[in-house]
Amino acid sequence: MDLGEAIMGIRESVARLVHEVEAGRFMEATDAFYADDASTIELTGIVTVGKPALLAKERDYQPSSRGITSRSSTCSSTGKWR
Repeated sequence: MDLGEAIMGIRESVARLVHEVEAGRFMEATDAFYADDASTIELTGIVTVGKPALLAKERDYQPSSRGITSRSSTCSSTGKWR
């Protein structure tokens, strides 16, 4: 696979992720696109590690929210990773 194909694959994946989130399918997006060892850090410093823990956190959060509106105005991926 050359660089152009890799970048196109990244863009397609990002577009699918954005579509899932905009459609309100947060659990499905997390399950499909997060690595098994993914982690998040809240502004309060709370760290959550692992896809099962992230899915449980999302499951617990959703009933407490009045509604989430997600919309991407732009989507950019260059294939450059740090």
